[in-house]
Order: sequence, then C-alpha cells, then structure tokens
Amino acid sequence: MAAQFSRKLSRLVPIVLSALMPYSPAQTIEQPEGCIASADTGQPVWFQRGHLLWGLSTRPATVGEKIPVVLWFDNPSDTQQGITECGDIDYFWAREIELLDSAGKPVLSRAPYGVCFSNGSIFLPPHTCLHGSFAAYSIMLPTGGVVSSQHFTKDISRYYTLPPGRYSLAPISAREPEPSSGRTVAQRWTLPITVLDR
Repeated sequence: MAAQFSRKLSRLVPIVLSALMPYSPAQTIEQPEGCIASADTGQPVWFQRGHLLWGLSTRPATVGEKIPVVLWFDNPSDTQQGITECGDIDYFWAREIELLDSAGKPVLSRAPYGVCFSNGSIFLPPHTCLHGSFAAYSIMLPTGGVVSSQHFTKDISRYYTLPPGRYSLAPISAREPEPSSGRTVAQRWTLPITVLDR
C-alpha cells in the first residue's frame, strides 16, 4: 500500500510543480475570448505569429505513452485570415520550434517531423478560435469543412526518445528571423512538458 502511494505521489509532484512554475513575461498573452481550454485540449501558451495568435498545449505523460502537443489559432482581427498547411503549420513544426531538456539544451530528434505534400489553405473568420485536441482525428473548420488533425496535434514521442523528466518546447533562437515572411515568432515563450516515470 505504501509503495503504491509513493508511486502515485511521484507522478503527482512534477504535475504540481509544473503548474506552479512562473511563465516568462513573454507568455502573458491572455486566453483569447472564445478559445476555451478543456481536459481534452490542455491550457495553451499563446504567442503572436504574423496576424494570428498561435498557441500550444500539452498534458503530462508517462514514459511509453503518447506525448500530444495541440496547436491553437486565434484570429483577433476584423478580417478573415488564412493559414497554409505546409507553408505555415508544417513549417512551424519542422523549422521554428525545438525541444529542450531541463538544462535548456536541445534534444536531438530521432526522426524528422515529416514532409508536407498538400499545401491547402485554412481560413479563419474574424474573432474565431481553432484548435486540435488530444483525441480527435479530424477538425471541423469554422467555414464548414473538415481537415485532418495531423497538422493540429503532434505526438512528439514519435520524434524524440524522452526519459522521465521536464522538457520544454520553445522557438529556435539561433536562427535569424526572415524579414519579409511573417514567419518569425515575436516572443520568447516556452511550453513545459512533463514525462513521468511508470
């Protein structure tokens, strides 16, 4: 009984600690109106990218489980905004973020994020929020269409071998921004990721 309690406590402590860790000042973008977090989405960390607010969320996972990271979009403007599946979303996953260990050092990927073959566009009406979830296989678009959740939710355990510990997703800081593309991430933010022991 004591051993079982100890295992449960060892799983709970990192979750509580990660919730208590303060975010940097760059992560003070408030939850946009209409973007509602839930147990199936996690609470996102928000940042500005181009004309949209982008967000990332996750949940603690145990070694051997999937480690899902959900992508969010919010269009705070009064005009419709477009996102491309390859040029924006897949480019972001593959080239703009990196996984860091608890010491802030990059974790090497064992596989690339993949190649995008369909550069379709997704349109967000004014004042609209769109996001993936931990469980959904497709996303209903505000314009009425449906898109695969492969762009909106990534299982990072497919790309990294992660022992128990604390990690974070963050913008790649070593790369120079592209001045004319609008692809640069405006703030320094981090998404805490916790991998628990069994």
